[in-house]
Amino acid sequence: MKFNRKVKSLMQKKARPLDVKVEIVNKTHWKRTDNLEIKVSGLFRNSGWEIKSHSCRVVGDLIRVEINTRHHGGISLMVLTPFEVIEKIQIPFLKDNYKIQVIVDEDELITQSV
Repeated sequence: MKFNRKVKSLMQKKARPLDVKVEIVNKTHWKRTDNLEIKVSGLFRNSGWEIKSHSCRVVGDLIRVEINTRHHGGISLMVLTPFEVIEKIQIPFLKDNYKIQVIVDEDELITQSV
């Protein structure tokens, strides 16, 4: 029984979105307010995918945005479907260099400097 659950979890589908981009919404004044707004956008490969949950955390100089997706199951239209996630983050200790890392379904897609 436990083996079947492990195999199922390993075989779960992943969204593997296309054209994922990161944008800082408040690029000009985020250091004055200690609040950073990050917008992650991209395209799902078909209409069956949706964002299940998303979160963000700051670890040292790394801002990690994690997105989990799910597929509705069944038949889906084979059209590129846009998605967008906006995370508002309070940065307690300002540093000179931060990196934003975007992880979708446990796969790292983007790492870029702020």
